[in-house]
Parts: sequence; structure tokens; C-alpha cells
Amino acid sequence: MSRVLRNLFYCVLVACAPAGLAAPISSSHPAETRNQFYMIGHAHIDPVWRWTKDEGFAEVLATFRSALDRMKTYPDVAMVVSSAQFYEWVLQADPQMFAEIQQRVQEGRWNLVSGWWVESDANCPGGESHVRQGLYGQHFFLKHFGRTATIGFAPDTFGHPWSLPQILCKQGLDCYFYLRPELNEKPDLPAPVFQWQGQDGSRLLTFSIIEAYTAKEGDIESRLQSSNQRFKTFLPKAHQLAVFYGVGNHGGGPTIATIEEIESLKRDAYPTIRFSSLETYVNDFRKQQIDVPTVNEELQHHARGCYSACSQVKLWNRTAETNLLVAEKAASLASLYCRAPYPAETLRTAWKKVLFNQFHDILAGSSIEQAYEDSRNDYGYSSSVAREVLTYALNALTSQVATLDARYPASTPFLVFNPCSWPVQAPIEIEMQRLDRRIAPTLRDAKGEPIPYQQLPTAAVKVNSRIRLVFQADLPPLGYQVFRLDFAKAADVSATKRVIASTSCLENDWVRISFDTLKGTISSYFDKKSGRELLTGPAGCGVVLNDWDDTWGHRIVSYDQEIGRFGNADIRLVEPGPERGRIIINSRFGSSTLAQEFSLSAHSSEMTCRVTLDWKEKARVFQLSFPTALKDGQLTYSIPYGFIQRPMSGEEEPGGNWLDLSGKDGKGAFGLALINNFACGYQVKQGDMRITVLHSTAWSHHNPEVVHPTDHVRWMEQGLHEFTYLLMPHDGDWRGACVSQRAIAYLQSPQVLLTTQHEGDWPLMQSLVSFPSEAAGITSIKMAEDEKSLIFRCVEMNGTSCSVPLSLSPASVGSTVDLQPAEIKTIRVPLKPGEPIRTVNLLEQ
Repeated sequence: MSRVLRNLFYCVLVACAPAGLAAPISSSHPAETRNQFYMIGHAHIDPVWRWTKDEGFAEVLATFRSALDRMKTYPDVAMVVSSAQFYEWVLQADPQMFAEIQQRVQEGRWNLVSGWWVESDANCPGGESHVRQGLYGQHFFLKHFGRTATIGFAPDTFGHPWSLPQILCKQGLDCYFYLRPELNEKPDLPAPVFQWQGQDGSRLLTFSIIEAYTAKEGDIESRLQSSNQRFKTFLPKAHQLAVFYGVGNHGGGPTIATIEEIESLKRDAYPTIRFSSLETYVNDFRKQQIDVPTVNEELQHHARGCYSACSQVKLWNRTAETNLLVAEKAASLASLYCRAPYPAETLRTAWKKVLFNQFHDILAGSSIEQAYEDSRNDYGYSSSVAREVLTYALNALTSQVATLDARYPASTPFLVFNPCSWPVQAPIEIEMQRLDRRIAPTLRDAKGEPIPYQQLPTAAVKVNSRIRLVFQADLPPLGYQVFRLDFAKAADVSATKRVIASTSCLENDWVRISFDTLKGTISSYFDKKSGRELLTGPAGCGVVLNDWDDTWGHRIVSYDQEIGRFGNADIRLVEPGPERGRIIINSRFGSSTLAQEFSLSAHSSEMTCRVTLDWKEKARVFQLSFPTALKDGQLTYSIPYGFIQRPMSGEEEPGGNWLDLSGKDGKGAFGLALINNFACGYQVKQGDMRITVLHSTAWSHHNPEVVHPTDHVRWMEQGLHEFTYLLMPHDGDWRGACVSQRAIAYLQSPQVLLTTQHEGDWPLMQSLVSFPSEAAGITSIKMAEDEKSLIFRCVEMNGTSCSVPLSLSPASVGSTVDLQPAEIKTIRVPLKPGEPIRTVNLLEQ
């Protein structure tokens, strides 16, 4: 919204305020106010936005130099700067400047704020990424400045999830400053200061930055008046106000002209102005002991288009996050049980690249096209590192297992590792060299029992020397099972056909899923056990809508102007069973094509889909629609380390990798969960669950600028997009169905490692860590930053209290973890025998 419209909205809101509260401050009679104005020097720095990272690097150095020079000239001026990444750049590029900053920090004139690696997007990253932002940021500050930040600071972040207060509190932050959503975007929250209560009950004193996080020459008096008006209208007992000044976005900070203007206003009309640090302001505000309202909800919405802008960066981020978490778990267990070296610095560097690219203008998709070349490379680096770490760790673990079995000399063993803290049943694909090309080998589990499988085409076309197959594996929590292909005995191929697959239907013992062969959509999802139809219309349908706003979607509440749908389909049967049926549906819209590969296992009611979209449309939105029978159901979204229930309003909403609709009919309670590997934006109305896959504006287009046909701009999202999703029907509600655990397992899938026959002390199947719970899970295992303990992140996922025994089976170490609803608890397990297991905060302290 433009500043004119925002100010008009504010004037209307103030005019509607209770009588006696809306009298504005007059610049001709400024002494009428008792308010004290704390002028906070600030330079909002976007290291990437309408420029790339190399320019952002130079911007940081120039801004820091300018701020230090101003502080020399004006001894009362103080400065706040967030983002540990910026300080690391300065440390590496200009150690002398860094020493000057250290001196100013010690003086209290340069405030370290946020404690995070960068000012991250808060909606799209996973919960563990928010933890690592603070862990690495605060540890950097502690190492180089002897202290950590106490003030959370996210002035330009586009929304704040309900789970955030707990995370910030457990990172040593005792208050929070934010700007967005502004008053015009969230008019039900007019108080400029409030206690923000998180999902778990954590409370954080929170300050709404009024109007802007910067002010240049000529803007100062306007900022004073806006701040005074907001406080006088909605928090009249508070008389201490913070106003941020300085040049921002491309850096800059306090200028001589702005400082002189503030000095002039202080001498002339505003004697209560003072230059101040932000820490001084917060401390003085607390001394007032004012009762402020409590807000027990998420702080949304701003720029709803950013939930789906540049969908590829969302996929890169979620992929890299997942890869690092799985690699860390395996490396931690290999270090604990096998004394394998833990690559702490390697993983830390990889994480920092992920965290940097979670900066709000990168992950939100609002930067220029060239910036995503750097982002792609950074994410690729992190995923590559994670893969290498995982391979070494799994080899170390596998070396302990007795894979040698004299009964099966002509066999190839392979280990399947489950990175989740609960048992997992999942289809496993494996390809290897054939020891004998003449027969179909027998697949055996850890007990030596034959298990059914389905042979698949090899990755390279028709390579007879190799074999590829899919089978169902039962895996212990945070453990493994060793399987083997026995080439000495041919498999029994007379297995009962448990999946019926054709071009119009996929069916097993649980469900029958029918497809419309003309539209290329799911026409029916029938639960055979309950006799219930789950859909009310064509599902998996590609819907095209008008993308009439800018990249940010500043004026978007929902994408609701439908233009058309993909159709003119052709369907091909790819896998007829018996373990898995798979069909590919190709459909078209305009110049774009959509290929959906639907797969149904013999062992589950879930259906997975791999999507390949070749997008050629401009100024259009692409959604996938799933109209369910749950028009009156309860809608639940995942958020970073939490969940939230929202109404089915049809508005564009942020979410993690799952959402669920649960309800009841005459046959009982049931639901349908939609899980995916990339999306952050969703719309749900009258039971129709939609993933907003992408929207294709011109790159980094911001209102009020208008894009004309003659401008020859480049458009976002053009070309190939690949992603996956899963439909999960269930009885009962999402809690009883363990949807949150299933969504994690969907991302952190079992890992396969081919091995050899060798001796070892470990059995062919075991759990390495036990944490039995349907309501909680171990989401992360890592080496502590001091490398003296392992860190276990335990998260309650269902909103219920629970006590869960934690035991490390081969190490004979155990403890009980008590979790309150939605609690994130960090457990420190010392590597040195005899030292106690204890609970620490998110900084591992």
C-alpha cells in the first residue's frame, strides 16, 4: 500500500478512536506532550534485493564505516545493527574497522540486535532453521564481543509465526521489534507495545515500529508526530517512544544532515528528543511498568505473494534444510558409536549458506533474477556437503554391522537408515549391479525372510547388468535394517497382485482412486474401509488465475480470478504393480504443460505425486486444487516448529510442508492431509485445499510501478518446475493420525547405502536412539558447539503434554524428557561417561 493510502487509513482509524484520545501533537505547541523521543540510529541493510550479494558486501562495509565516522563526530549518537553475517564480513575484510566496532559495543553506543545470522524470512524456513539463525548469530556475538543480543529485531520481515516467541525467548532475547504487518494490514492490533504470547505460552515484550524503520532528512518531524499520535491514541500511559532514523535498504545509516536536523528540532520545538541506544530505550520503557495488552496469535499478513514468489528458491531451501538435518543425525550417531570424526565446521559453513539465503528478500522471492544464481549455488553447495557427510557417516555405521552371512554367499547387502525418531514404513527404491543376469534374485530382510518387490526400469535405459526395484521396508526409529539381494535363489514371482492399476484407476485394499481421462484430474478418492468418498470435485487439477498485482502481492488477499484450467489430457500406465501402481497424466493450458506421476503403494491409502510443470504463462498464478468432502472441517497448518488452526476463508496463507482438514460425518471422524516438499502458500475455502505453486510477475516488480508490454522485462517462473506432494487420508483427526510426524518423514526419508559382506558386532536391525511418542519427536541431533556433547532437539507436535523416555541403546544412556504442549526442548548428552544429561536453551547453555 502506498504511503498516501496508509496515512489515509491511519487518519480514519484515529478518527474512530475513543473521544479524548485522538488529539494530535502540534508542531507549534510541542511542549504539550510529555513524551520523550529516543532517536535510534539505524541503517536497514538488504544484502541482496535489487542488487546481488557482492554489492551488498560493499554496502555493509560502507555503511559501517559511515556510522563509525558519525559516532566520532557526534558523541551522543548511537547505532543498532543486526545480522551476524555482516559482522563476519567486516571481520574478514577489515579487521581494523571490526576493532572499532568492538570498542563502540563496549561503550554501549553500538547495539548488537536480533542475534540472528540475517534478518530472515519467518514463514517459509523450517523451525530448526530459526533455531540455527540464533545459535550461530549469538555464538558469533559472544565470541567476538563477549556478549549476546537481548533485543529481537526483524523490521522488514513479512510476517511472524505464532511459534516465534518461544524460539526467541530460548535464544536469550527478551523483547522484539517489528514493522510488518503495519496497522493498515492488521487493524485489530493498534497497540504499539504488547506482550506477544506464543503457542506454548512464552511471552515476549513486543514493539511495533511506527511508519518506517528509517527516516532521512526532512522526515524526522513527521516520524515524531506519527509515533506520538499512535501512542497517545492507543497506549496513552506510555511516554517513552523510539524513533528510528537513518538511510536504509541499500544501507547508509545516520547522515550528517539528519543528525543536524534532530539537533535543530531539539533546540527549537522538541526539547524531549534525545539520541539513544535501543537498549537504553527498552530499559527505560520497562521502568514505566505500564500494563500493555497481551496478543495470543500470529502476526500476519504482509505481502502474501511472497509465499509463492520464486517457487524454486522455496524448494532449494527446504531440500537443503532437510539434507543437512539428515546428515547431522547420521554424523552424530557415527561420532557417538563409531568414534568417527564429526565435521562440525563443514556443517556449520553449509548451514550458514542456507541461513544467509533465508534473508527475507531472497527466500521471499522478491529479489532480482541475477540474485538467484548465487542462491542456487549456495543451496547446491550445502546439499552437496550434506550428501558427502551422510555418505561417510552411513559407511561408518554400516562398518559396525555383521553383514556377512554364510547362508547367502552370492548376495549383495544394503543398509536402510531411518532418520526419524519413530518407526517408519516406506517404499524403498534401490539399484545395483547384478551378480547373475539370468534370474530375478530373492530380496531378504534382516531375518533372512523373502519379501516381495517390484522390478523397475534401470536409471540408464535397459542396462541388463543392473537391477532396480521397489519394496516396502519396516524400519526402527533412528535405526536401520540390512536387506540383501540373494542371487543364488530366484524370487517367487507368483505373489498376489495387491495393486490394481490402469489408465483410469489405482486401487489397493484401502482405497480406489479414479481419474478423469479427459480432464486429467482425480475424479474419486474412495475409502473402501469406511465406504466414504473423500472428494467433491476434480482434484489434482491445475488452476490458472490472474496475477494482477506485483511480486510481493501487496494488495492480494487471495488469488481468486480464475482464467482457466489445465485439460486436454493423455494418460499412460507406467507401473502395473504388484507393489506399486503408477500412471502419468499430461495436460495442457496455453503454452504450458503439466505432467503428474501418481503412485499408489500396495501398503497404504496414501497417494504420492511427482509433478513436472513447464510454465510459459505471464502475469498468471498456478494452483493445484483438491476439493474435499470436508466443507465444515477443522483446518490446520504447519508453521515453523508448531501448528495453527485457521478458518477456511479462502485467503492466501503461509504454511509449512503440510496442512490438514479433519471433521466428521455420519460414519465418524476422518480427514485428509496434503503434504509436499516445497510450498509455503495455500488457500482453502469450503473444503477446497489449494497449493499456490507459483505466480509469475515481472522480476522484483513493486507497486506503484506499472509494467508495460514495451518494457521488455523478464518474467518470473518461466520454464521447468519439479516438486512432489502426498495425499494422506486418515481416520480421526490429524493428531491421532500423526500427520506432523508423517510430514517430517516425507521430507526426511529413509537413506540407502550399498555395502559388502563383512564382520561386525551390531545386529542386522536395531534402533540407535529410542524416543517412543506419537505426539513428539527428535527433530535434530548435532554436535554441541563446544564439541563436548550431543544436542537432541525434542519437539512436542500435537499440543499435548507428554513424558517420553530418551535412551541411546548401544550406549546404555537414558533420561526422561517432559514436554509441555508445543514445547521445544533441547537436551544435552555429554560425550564423557558419567556426566549428567541436562536441559539447555537453544543456545546450548
